[in-house]
Amino acid sequence: MARKSKLKDMLLHITIVISISVGMILFFFFVFLPSTTNHGETVTVPDIQGLSIDQLDEYVIKRGLRFEVGDSSFSNKYPSLAVLKQFPKPGSKVKENRKIIITLNRVNPPTVPVPDLIDRPLKNAQVVLKSNELNLGKTYYVPNIAFNAVIIMKYNGEEIEAGTEIPKGSTIELGLGNGYGNRDLTKSYSKLSGMAFDEARYYLMGIGLVVRNINNLGDSVDAPGFIYKQFPAPNSNIRVGNNVDLWVVPEYDSTKFEMYERQFQIKENLSSEN
Repeated sequence: MARKSKLKDMLLHITIVISISVGMILFFFFVFLPSTTNHGETVTVPDIQGLSIDQLDEYVIKRGLRFEVGDSSFSNKYPSLAVLKQFPKPGSKVKENRKIIITLNRVNPPTVPVPDLIDRPLKNAQVVLKSNELNLGKTYYVPNIAFNAVIIMKYNGEEIEAGTEIPKGSTIELGLGNGYGNRDLTKSYSKLSGMAFDEARYYLMGIGLVVRNINNLGDSVDAPGFIYKQFPAPNSNIRVGNNVDLWVVPEYDSTKFEMYERQFQIKENLSSEN
């Protein structure tokens, strides 16, 4: 009987120990651990891209999250010290106190060397500027026989040489060749009055001048007639590529000059009213 009693006591003790152990395990995994790790509780990551670092306390810490600057980059689309990237991404579900790694916009943009665009065609220059993260500003023409080739590069209104370091995202202005050069036509630019309209137009084009405005008393701008007046006046200081305005009358008659003037004046007044 004594042996049976001792065996029962031992089995009872073993049962109690096992029960206590199982209870502690269950308590650890289902009560203690969830309470310390916020098991099952999540927070939605807010979108903080574009926000200043000074604004992050409101958008991150108040939501039970943390942030850490992991890197810096540059974008001219955002102000200095604004968030460019974040991880985890906006809308992600994370546990409370999770750390968000952010990339900040630099205070000073990185610099890049100005590429050598001289003598390059405009289209090629555009591609090169874009690949160097620079922007094309206004273009203008300068006297040079290389049509649409880059002759001058400017930054902030000043000529700039290839290799000069400037901020990434800067704008470069380009002076392009007009295809004519700088040839002086003062002696070649003669009096056109009395010349047939078509003959005068082809003559001007042949010496490298551009017919801009045609004031014709005929039925249309291209109606046949004769040159009555020209601007600039004959023998003016003029160069290849300059513009010339022409006044055309149905017939060239020196006795009708006053009438022509009145008719051109009436036509000009009607145009200005419209």
